[in-house]
Amino acid sequence: MRRATLIALTIGLLGGLIVWLPARWIAPLLPATVQCGAWHGTVWRGECAALTLANAPLGRAAWSLELAPLWRAQLALDVGLVAERSALSARIETSIFDTARLDLQALRLQATIVDLRRMLPQLPWPAGVDATLDVDLPQ
Repeated sequence: MRRATLIALTIGLLGGLIVWLPARWIAPLLPATVQCGAWHGTVWRGECAALTLANAPLGRAAWSLELAPLWRAQLALDVGLVAERSALSARIETSIFDTARLDLQALRLQATIVDLRRMLPQLPWPAGVDATLDVDLPQ
């Protein structure tokens, strides 16, 4: 009886640890050029309050990882990025064993040229233009 209780507690503790892993545990998996100022939530459903890429501020990123596809060795992730006047959302699906192939679905981008110029300064953006880019790719 004692042994069964100990095994059940161990399994429960490990299961709870996996379910409630803090979002900041993702940090070591990110490339060196990607930084997060403040992590919130869990690995499964979390947020990075100040995401930067190569020292360029991108905004607030959020994600939601679905548990059910993991049983089929698949990752299904809903992601979002919000900047000052811009927003990006998409669903990303991939195989755990073949992450080189990504299935991008429901891509939605609304961005101002001002935000894009700030986020991606290495690209040649037109000077003095303040327009909005609107992209919607359902599949």
